[in-house]
Amino acid sequence: MTSGGFDSGVVVERLITDVRETLEKVFLDIENSWRTVTEGISSMPFDAADIVKQARKMAGTGKMFRPKLCIWSYIASRGSVSDSCYRELVQVTSALELFHTSALIHDDVMDRADTRRGFPSINAWARDSMANIPGQSEAANLFGDNVAILAGDITLASSLSLAFTSSDAIRRIWTDLLNAVYAGQTLDILGSTGIDTDEKRIEIVGALKTGSYSVWYPLRFGAVIGQANEMQVSLLRRYALHVSRAFSLRDDYLGVWGDPDVMGKPAGLDLAEGKSTSILRLAKNKLSSQDFERIAKMKSQGTVSESEIRYVTDRLQQAQIDQDIQTLINHEYEESLAMLQPARGVLTPVGVEGLAEIAKQIAYRVK
Repeated sequence: MTSGGFDSGVVVERLITDVRETLEKVFLDIENSWRTVTEGISSMPFDAADIVKQARKMAGTGKMFRPKLCIWSYIASRGSVSDSCYRELVQVTSALELFHTSALIHDDVMDRADTRRGFPSINAWARDSMANIPGQSEAANLFGDNVAILAGDITLASSLSLAFTSSDAIRRIWTDLLNAVYAGQTLDILGSTGIDTDEKRIEIVGALKTGSYSVWYPLRFGAVIGQANEMQVSLLRRYALHVSRAFSLRDDYLGVWGDPDVMGKPAGLDLAEGKSTSILRLAKNKLSSQDFERIAKMKSQGTVSESEIRYVTDRLQQAQIDQDIQTLINHEYEESLAMLQPARGVLTPVGVEGLAEIAKQIAYRVK
C-alpha cells in the first residue's frame, strides 16, 4: 500500500521493528541499572536483575495490534509520515506495549496463571525457583506473587516514563487511559465474588479493560499525532466501538476454545475461574440450570479437573454457544467495516484500507 509517495506497509513494519528494539533497550537499561545499584549482590534463588530479564521475555512478543492501530490511525488522519511524528509514534506505541506487558504480568498474579505465551508466567517462575530451596515450599506462592508484582511495577513505571515525556495532549490521553483500565479491572474484580452474567457489566468491563487501551486509545494517539480533525476522530471512535467488541468477544472465545499451543496457556481457564464473559451470559440463557450450576461450582472449587472442563465445554458446544460467539464477532467485524464506508473521503484511502485489515486481524486473529 502506498500513499503520498511512501509505502505505508513498509512504514508499519518498520514501526513494529523499532518498537521491539525500543523495548529491548528499555529492559536492558533497567537490568544494567539494577545490577549497578545492587552492587552485584548475589541472592537466592536468583539475582534482582534476573526479574527484569523475565519481564523482557514477555515484551513485544504478541501480535502488536496496538502499534498497528496507532500508526494506521495516523496515516488515515494525515497521510504521509514525517520524521518527528514517526519518532513520537515509536515512543507512544512502545509505551503502550510496556503498559500491556505490565498488565499481563499483574493479570497472571490475579488469575493464578502458570503460563503466558507458552512460557512460565513470572509468578510461576519465581514460585518454582523458591520451591526448589529446601524448607521454602510453603512460602513459594507468596514469593512468586511478590516478585511478579515488582516486575509489573517496574514495567509500568517504564511505560509511564516514556509516555509522559510526550506532548501535553498525549499525556492527557494517557491519564484517561489509566483511569479507564484500572476502573475496568476493579469492576472485574468486584464482579468476581460470584458468577456475574449482567450484560451491561460484562460490556462495560470489556470496553474498559480491553477496548480502551487495546483499540480506542491507540487510535486516539495516532489521531492526535496526525492532527486529526473532529470529523475524523468521530469516525475513528465509531469504528473503535465495534472493533473493541470484536476484540473482547474473540478473547472470550479463545479463553474457552483456544489452542493451548497457540495461546500459551491452558484451554478452558476462563471457565475454571468463572470469569464474567459473554459466554457465561449466553450459557445462563441456553444451558440447563443444572449445567450452569456446574460452572458456578467449578469456580468455588478452586482446582478443577480437565475432565470437568471438557464436560462443561462440550455442553456449551452442544448449546451452540461457540457458534453464537462467532456470529457476534462476525457482526461486529462487519459493523466496523460499515463505519469505514462514510470515512472514504474524510480519512485517507490507504488509511481506511489499513484500518479494515487490522480489524480483520483483531476479529479473527489472523496475520
